[in-house]
Amino acid sequence: MRKILISLMILSLVPALATGGVTNPEGFEGYALTDTWNPTVIGEGWLRFGENGYPATGNSVEIAVGSEPENTTQVLKIDSTGNGENLSAAWYQNVADADAGAVTTTTFKFMPDIGWGNTEYRMFATRQSGFYWAYTWSILIGRGTTPWSPNIDLNLQTFDHNEVAYEEPGPNPDQKTYREDLPGGDLIVISSSPDDNIWYTLQVEEDNGAYDYDAWVADPVNNHGSSTRARLKIADGEWNDWTGWLLHDSGDDYGLNYAGSPYDNGRVRVTSNGRTEFDDFSMTWQAEPPGNPGDANNDDVVSADDYGSVQVNFGDTGAVNIPGDANLDGVVSADDYGSVQLNFGTTYGMGGVPVPEPGTMMLLGIGGLAMLRRR
Repeated sequence: MRKILISLMILSLVPALATGGVTNPEGFEGYALTDTWNPTVIGEGWLRFGENGYPATGNSVEIAVGSEPENTTQVLKIDSTGNGENLSAAWYQNVADADAGAVTTTTFKFMPDIGWGNTEYRMFATRQSGFYWAYTWSILIGRGTTPWSPNIDLNLQTFDHNEVAYEEPGPNPDQKTYREDLPGGDLIVISSSPDDNIWYTLQVEEDNGAYDYDAWVADPVNNHGSSTRARLKIADGEWNDWTGWLLHDSGDDYGLNYAGSPYDNGRVRVTSNGRTEFDDFSMTWQAEPPGNPGDANNDDVVSADDYGSVQVNFGDTGAVNIPGDANLDGVVSADDYGSVQLNFGTTYGMGGVPVPEPGTMMLLGIGGLAMLRRR
């Protein structure tokens, strides 16, 4: 009985978390070392491929021991220094599709090693969303002669087929592309010196909520449905700042069909033109709460500021939880003043659950201890 009381007491002090899940993380420790890794989707959950199918002569996809002291565990090594082809490995970890507010977070480590011919280097990672050239987001670092990789800055890029900015020749004439450099993404990659080889951790957060172009343009901080952002850090150091939220595709014709065929949708593809090591892939998702009752300005506290948010945005309509929408009906009206009044003083925690006041938490703890003493 004592153990049960302790458990109940602890649970009463912990706010509930939003519904979520996690894929099987990939650290490459369960595989035999090999310089000719040829995985399958059914077996290992991976595929490898070069520009013409299999890796060209002199290139390799390997399971190897990390080459730097910062990481001597087993890693995925992609080496195309033989001829400079774009050599890829795709990780097939799907999550249930969104359009209901699911937030997906993809994290992995990478180490740029050396470029092709010590002059040209590219590494990019993409979240495929349907077919070969369609993706939700792409991370690119490049240096060389090609027009799309003229520097060594790491940047986040997203595709949007809903809002056409320009026509591009080839298979995707109606896409709009958004691009932003990652803070801290000025990397050293064209060197054979071991001192320059540094492990980085990259994290990409993808919000597949409702698409609203006009709301995103007006306020991308608070209206980031169908948007992606990313951040970077050195090894296990402190995170750099996030990029802004960049709008991505939401149409069924092009993407976000991650619940469909596992051979086409939702894969994370990493590619190297040169030599790159990768490790510790993970993907998590959570159903993002639509908002907190009374919290019109989305700062997790219902206060007088929320009255101001209702007043400033009065009359606006749109998706649930637009600025000023305290009662979460997609319309900023007089009813939202009432929601602020009803929930005034509430502080929300993880998953949108009200957090007890410190005095309440203390009373719960004292009450639990008293019950234990009586036993």
